[in-house]
Amino acid sequence: MAHYIHGFIAHLEPLCEAAAVCEGMVVAPLALGFGFLPITEDLAGPDGPWAFENLRRLTVGLVDWAAEQSRTFPLAYIETNYFGVGNQAAVVWRDGAVVFVPELCESKWVDENFLSPPYLDKAINRSLRLLGVNRGAVVDEFDAVGLGQHRFDEGWVAEAARHT
Repeated sequence: MAHYIHGFIAHLEPLCEAAAVCEGMVVAPLALGFGFLPITEDLAGPDGPWAFENLRRLTVGLVDWAAEQSRTFPLAYIETNYFGVGNQAAVVWRDGAVVFVPELCESKWVDENFLSPPYLDKAINRSLRLLGVNRGAVVDEFDAVGLGQHRFDEGWVAEAARHT
């Protein structure tokens, strides 16, 4: 199944406050007191400039915004690009600096063998742990906060609209 999301994750309240002063930014609540700020193509812009090679919607302007916000609260940018096989990536900021270097984790078929990092070692799970997500008895941090609830950014935008 397809899963294509792009956006910032942080504790809900400070993320909502930061998004409120930026035109076009909305935040959908996640489980465990976190929020997801989807970065749509319209919000990112069509032509970059892109800040990191492996992150398709993270512009230089959004990186500057994230670094500034992280002086107040830690946040992560995550994205998924799956259609059966694919990849996910994440980067985390704290105190104005990157503390989790952008990392791309791929799942793919090689010589009839499916290769994928273990769930807990994937970039998004590792980034969520840095934000303080405790998965408890759930399979991983991704599921603990509910990132599987919507498979596309548009679903997260609609979810945010239901909560405003």
